[in-house]
Amino acid sequence: MLKTKGTDVNFEESFKDLLTRFVKMKCSLGFNYITAANALKRFSRFTVTIGLKEPQLTKEVALLWTKKRDWENASTWGERTSNLRQFSLFLVDLGYSPFIPACHAKIDRHKFVPYIFTSEELQRFFYTCDTLSVSKRTNRNILLPVLFRLLYSTGLRISEATSPAINTARLFFFE
Repeated sequence: MLKTKGTDVNFEESFKDLLTRFVKMKCSLGFNYITAANALKRFSRFTVTIGLKEPQLTKEVALLWTKKRDWENASTWGERTSNLRQFSLFLVDLGYSPFIPACHAKIDRHKFVPYIFTSEELQRFFYTCDTLSVSKRTNRNILLPVLFRLLYSTGLRISEATSPAINTARLFFFE
């Protein structure tokens, strides 16, 4: 049984060991892989349902699993396909020859328009962070200036900066 941040995942027969290794690898890289692990658990049950005995991801199996269901919206279908695609690429890295399903995700890159802060806005923002009042209940006056400067200077996502995996990362300081 695999535990992914509080969730138990039992994979079925043919891909059991490989799926477990894949999810452990994703978790070790700091990904919150609970939803994807549960989706892969459904794939694992699907392989039992169709009678797959060997861990061979054939074109027929992959296309059957990634076929869009009538009740499914595009994002759910895309996530299901992406999970299997990521697992297929992992199998390639291990020396297997799986079928790699195409990515069906359609990303509309024109909806999101990033806001670019001016130098003055950034100065005011960091000044506000630096002058937060001291609180007896939290250490936000210390944490927030450091956190926002880390995000600003490195390009990390907030989930990456606050993930427990960051605590286990090796930090090298050059003199």
